[in-house]
Amino acid sequence: VYLSVTSVPKQNKALNMGGKMIIPLDAAVETMRGKEGENAKNSLSFKAELEVSDSLTISGTASVKIKGYINPYYSLVEDSAYVGRLFSHTDIKESTLNKLSGRECEAEFEILSYNPYQEFGGVFMIDMPVFKNGFDAWQLDNIYLNRESAVKLDYPISESYTMIYTLPESCSVLTPPMLFEAKNDAGEVVVEIEVKNNAVFVHRSFELARDQFGVHEIGMLVQLIQAWNNPKWRELVMKRNP
Repeated sequence: VYLSVTSVPKQNKALNMGGKMIIPLDAAVETMRGKEGENAKNSLSFKAELEVSDSLTISGTASVKIKGYINPYYSLVEDSAYVGRLFSHTDIKESTLNKLSGRECEAEFEILSYNPYQEFGGVFMIDMPVFKNGFDAWQLDNIYLNRESAVKLDYPISESYTMIYTLPESCSVLTPPMLFEAKNDAGEVVVEIEVKNNAVFVHRSFELARDQFGVHEIGMLVQLIQAWNNPKWRELVMKRNP
């Protein structure tokens, strides 16, 4: 029997305890009921349609689905607005939590970012949204090829981002179209960028196959990490037309 309190953890650890009996504890007696743990997939799916204005302000809408251990269930129970603070490199004007359970949550956002870019020599770079509690929080780029010990992560995880950026006529896209796919026994990374006129379609996904990797698998894991962390595939680059 596992006892799960509501005040400390940000993720619902019950979901990784397949076959175990979970008893949630809180002040409401009616919630004192058992639940069968599930080997829920730990996943995030983020989708957005964004428009860049002449002043380079970004506005638009987005939706997210978070499942499994990375679902910040207890934080959202205490404050539903917390869902609007889950992502880096984007300003959430308004958020709506559409679904919340111990297994998953779903939300919608209204995005409005006034200064979303960095400028170097007339070139503007806009960082794409990233889940704060996902791969980036783990600092996986600290794993090196010459590592002499196995890697043990807390749990397997997958992240997926699908975004459409529409640029104004006053700007041109410098981000080149590309398709990158890497798949091995450690997992899979896919990065796809399509450019059509002033519309940019971006799809990025990273999935780890499991949570433990032997020394002989470090090379495969590092290959995926380096691809996922490639800064050129995490930003939108553009310039103003003369």
